[in-house]
Amino acid sequence: MYEQLISIIIPIYKAEQYVSKCINSVLAQTYSRWELLLVNDGSPDRCNEICQKYAEKDERIRYFEQQNQGVSVARNLGIENAKGDILIFVDADDWINKEMCQTIVEHWDESIELLLFDYQEVHKNGKHVHRHFFQQEYINFQSDLRYDIDYLMLSVLGFYQDWDKKSVHTIAVPWSRAYSQKFICNNNIYFPVGIYMNEDRIFNLRCIDKIKNAIYINSPLYNYCTNDNSVTNTMNKKDAFQLIDNYNKVFKILKEIIKSKKDKRYREAYARYIIVTIGEIIWYKPIEKEPLKRKKCHEFYKYSIKNIYHKDVKNLVLKEKIEYFCFFLNMFWIIELYAWISQSLKRMKRNHK
Repeated sequence: MYEQLISIIIPIYKAEQYVSKCINSVLAQTYSRWELLLVNDGSPDRCNEICQKYAEKDERIRYFEQQNQGVSVARNLGIENAKGDILIFVDADDWINKEMCQTIVEHWDESIELLLFDYQEVHKNGKHVHRHFFQQEYINFQSDLRYDIDYLMLSVLGFYQDWDKKSVHTIAVPWSRAYSQKFICNNNIYFPVGIYMNEDRIFNLRCIDKIKNAIYINSPLYNYCTNDNSVTNTMNKKDAFQLIDNYNKVFKILKEIIKSKKDKRYREAYARYIIVTIGEIIWYKPIEKEPLKRKKCHEFYKYSIKNIYHKDVKNLVLKEKIEYFCFFLNMFWIIELYAWISQSLKRMKRNHK
């Protein structure tokens, strides 16, 4: 019987504390027919030395270096050089279960283009939480999703996600799944370059838009380690001007991807995504003091909201509806003031502890 070759791609940047554990989890696989592509994205620490040592010890490990160009370029380099039948992306600060490759191969056949599985969320205090990607009706050991691609698309858009509770009903990330290499290459699907947030979401939407056959395994095969590289911290490190430049590109790409969809849920999902994103930008950067940047932010908000129809927000939660109408009426100051007061109170509370 033919044994599938699995290509595991790990982009690496400032990960010398974690990368050895990540690589060792690949070496510990119970299934041996894999190749590991380590892509150093110009990391200034000891990652180069660490990765080269691993590559010298095991011929299944290939090492690549590039100037710092971002995770998308690093992953694309991995895709271009992968020789396997199945593609898996792993972040350098995470690790995989030793049975992951074996489990994937046991469920794989030539018709599969995407296989999804659950993960363990690992906290700094050692707590492990099993995270599901789907709502309860999809939580079976194996679910055939070939006839419900709309569900996958809407999940990537965050349609089923409870944003306030930060639940995991979204599948925007590239890890914790396996892709058919043939499918990816035949459809010329790559990570978008020049976008530093939501590039994962765009990549997965482009994939699922073409997919005819996907399956889901209700088993946590991946370990996601929570750290300071979260969306919250990434947003805090950028000023509002950088954020709107990034999301302006993201909104345009998302609109292009879903424009041919007839299902009204796509419009609702797109509307909700815009509202939530603008709300998050304001929340993390409530008051932009520089007049020109503040004006630029407001112009971006106005332009983005014009792409939403009133009927597309009727099923949103009350908070999202309030935000939408504040944005629609150009009353951004209400949300900005609320965010500023809330954050000021939080800072005062922290300082008094």
